[in-house]
Amino acid sequence: MFKIQIKVDEDLKRLLDPATIQKATASALNKVMNQAKAAAVNAVTDRWNIKKSDLTTTGTGKARLKITRATWESQVATLNISGRPLSLSLFAPRQVIGATVRSRLGNAIKTGKVTGRMKKAGPIPQGVLVQLLKGQTTYLHKSFLASVRAGNAGNHIGVFNRMGKSRLPILEKRLISVPSMFAKGNIIQEVEKVVNEKFDGIFRHELDYYLKRG
Repeated sequence: MFKIQIKVDEDLKRLLDPATIQKATASALNKVMNQAKAAAVNAVTDRWNIKKSDLTTTGTGKARLKITRATWESQVATLNISGRPLSLSLFAPRQVIGATVRSRLGNAIKTGKVTGRMKKAGPIPQGVLVQLLKGQTTYLHKSFLASVRAGNAGNHIGVFNRMGKSRLPILEKRLISVPSMFAKGNIIQEVEKVVNEKFDGIFRHELDYYLKRG
């Protein structure tokens, strides 16, 4: 949760109608929070290999990022980020089913070029390649892609591992939660930067607008 709360200069309060200041402040808070949200999403997708639509919205259309807007009475705007760990199917997974030359598998995995049906040299190495962070390919040994039922949402393609030697049961592998992605790196600093750089200008613009209306 990230909040923006502004205290208006006392001299300004004495000079102007309090209602005008409240309107301008609430409007400015909401506009700068929209920009802060966009900056946060851009910062996350610059680091993680995920589409903005997948980051901000679940497969059923539920928003993972919600803004609680400021009002005249409550001069606080809040960005709420929620959601359970993400499916690895959102990170460009590719099935590995074999290698032409076994000794070359390590380099092929590293460069993300192990694809298609290849001739084996010994046991076929099965797994899935995913790119979680941009430019970094991760090999998940013994994992596989599968389509399973997902309640009323229809079928869901995920990255799975078997729980034992039998075909079933299987367990889907997931990444960290969406809030954790926003908590890593300098994401919050990017949000604070937008607020610090943009709010003053937006507030002045909104104040001028409401003064002209009045």
